[in-house]
This record gives sequence, structure tokens and C-alpha cells, in this order.
Amino acid sequence: MPELWTLGIISTTVKVVTLFFAVCLLLTACSHRAETPELSGDAKLRAQIVGTWHSTNGVIVFGSDGSSSSSFTNGTKAWTYQETWMVEDGSIVGTVTHATFQNTTNHEPVGHTTRYKVIHVDDHRLVYEFEPIDIKGGITISLNR
Repeated sequence: MPELWTLGIISTTVKVVTLFFAVCLLLTACSHRAETPELSGDAKLRAQIVGTWHSTNGVIVFGSDGSSSSSFTNGTKAWTYQETWMVEDGSIVGTVTHATFQNTTNHEPVGHTTRYKVIHVDDHRLVYEFEPIDIKGGITISLNR
């Protein structure tokens, strides 16, 4: 028959081992914190584009709600646009909802949709190509934050 003091050691050992495994299980569960889901290519691009971008002759503001506004000048000519925008297949797709212009008849009409192919975007620079209504061949635009 086992001695009484060995039963106490076995009982204490079982408690310690059980406690050890419980702590390990708790630490393992806590280490699996909720991870941010990976954004799709277009969703990631959209997130990078939102904000204010400047060029040498104007500014574009892409709102997180899908609206945008822009103002450009070229000498005495000036254009101001409001658009809706989205990202589709790596391009910004903008539809003019309001347009004003000065000293020019060259402008994008309300309802016109343009596809701007994004060439590069990072925290500081956005480069895209597009083909305006009146110019054959693409134009590359570079904007900075």
C-alpha cells in the first residue's frame, strides 16, 4: 500500500500539470487574435487612392464615399469637375456629375465616363494614363500628395 505522503505528491503533480496545460491552452488561444482580412487588388488600390493629390496645375480629391472633385488651370483656362468614381480592374473609372470651365470649350461633358489606368500608386505618388475626348493617344498624369 502506498504511503500517504506519496499520494500528496502525486495529487500536487497532477494539479500542477493540469494548470500548466490550461495556461498553455489559454496562451495559444490568445495568440490567435483576429487578423485583418486581405483586401482584393481593386479594394487595396481604392484605399490607396482616397485623399488629396496635387499636380503642377491642379488638385484632385478622391473621397472615400466615391465622390471626387478636381480643379485645373492652364494659363487663362480653368476647369472644375465633380465626379463619382470607383476602381475596376486596376483603373479609376470616373463619371462627370458637374463641370464648369472658363475661357475654353474643351471639357468633359456631364455624364461622360473616363477610365484612368493606374500605372503606379504609393503613399506619395499616383501615376495614371487616360485618353481625353479631344486627344488621340494616351496622356500620362503624375500626382503627388
